[in-house]
Amino acid sequence: GAESLRGDVMALASALGYGVYVVYLKRAIRHESRVKMPMVFGFAGLAVLFGLWPLFFLFNAIGVERFAWPPSPRAWAFLFLNGLLGTVLSDLLWLWAMLLTTPLVATVGLSLSIPVAMVSELFFKSSPKFSLAYVAGALLVVLGFVLLNTCDEIRRRLSARRPAA
Repeated sequence: GAESLRGDVMALASALGYGVYVVYLKRAIRHESRVKMPMVFGFAGLAVLFGLWPLFFLFNAIGVERFAWPPSPRAWAFLFLNGLLGTVLSDLLWLWAMLLTTPLVATVGLSLSIPVAMVSELFFKSSPKFSLAYVAGALLVVLGFVLLNTCDEIRRRLSARRPAA
């Protein structure tokens, strides 16, 4: 319905912004030795704090996103853990991967969260049920990542062997 279309448009807009951000970041930084990663994330945090955080009050006031304090200490602990592992550590590792490889390889690497989530469900859920399409999709994600890296490595080796013209 309309909500699904709205969600699809938001996902596409997010992907577009993310793609532009990744390529710009790689071009601006070029190599990991040129930047201190904690400083990059510090400036990103300041940009969000001063540029986007005020939207929080607007969205709460007009009902787009209602604010509520976490109801228990356990919820606070999970929020803290999610912020540390799910945001800070994962973004730091992603940025490092992007600087060591390419924006494409690092971003496709993020899609490995799909098969990793499936394997995690096998360990943490009593009896997970996966459709054939889900399993096939997860395998295709892994295959795509392997092929991307293999082709990239083959291309790199071939270009290194070519004599300079």
